[in-house]
Amino acid sequence: MGVSPAFALACRKNGVEPGKTDLSFYPLLYWPIGADAQPLSREQAAALNDYMSRGGIILLDTRDSGSGTGFAPGTGSALQRVAQGLVIPPLAPLTTEHVLARAFYLLQDFPGLYTGESVWVQRDQDRTNVALVTALDNTVSAVGLRYHARVADAFGAFFAASANSPFLAHVPCFAGLQVVVSAGPPPQCDIHPSAAGHAVFTQAILAVLPQKDDD
Repeated sequence: MGVSPAFALACRKNGVEPGKTDLSFYPLLYWPIGADAQPLSREQAAALNDYMSRGGIILLDTRDSGSGTGFAPGTGSALQRVAQGLVIPPLAPLTTEHVLARAFYLLQDFPGLYTGESVWVQRDQDRTNVALVTALDNTVSAVGLRYHARVADAFGAFFAASANSPFLAHVPCFAGLQVVVSAGPPPQCDIHPSAAGHAVFTQAILAVLPQKDDD
């Protein structure tokens, strides 16, 4: 039985260069980390951050598990160097309850070169927080409507205003909506809104205030 072209393409191993290669054709990038790995350039980091923000997956492999650091000394510190410019969300160990385990024939473990090691993925809690706040906003708005109150959805306004934020979508700090305390890249912010953030707040409030023509 022959192999389909799509399967052959998916299995083919291609080298890519972030910032020059169009990464949109690759749903998964495998990145073996060597001890001599150098920090990413600004262009490379921007390309990889854009790739991840659009759903791309990068598998970073230091190849030092299961044997201590004897087989790959120095890759731990190398990983820290190359990840400096990447926007990496909080991580958690992959469990059998994760959607990845349920997507691939109900896997019970995740073996690689070695068995029994942890695989780290984005923490579900962060995606859940957005859903919870959105649900809370909807509930408050529904109650307000019932009692003829006007509710300004500041969270929804910030979420929409940061939809195209660089590095990672829907991050108000990256969209310039919060006060920057470290320029980065990527920037680090405190919890206070910037001038642009205050403008988003203002527009959210004005949107629900009665206008002159309102009864």
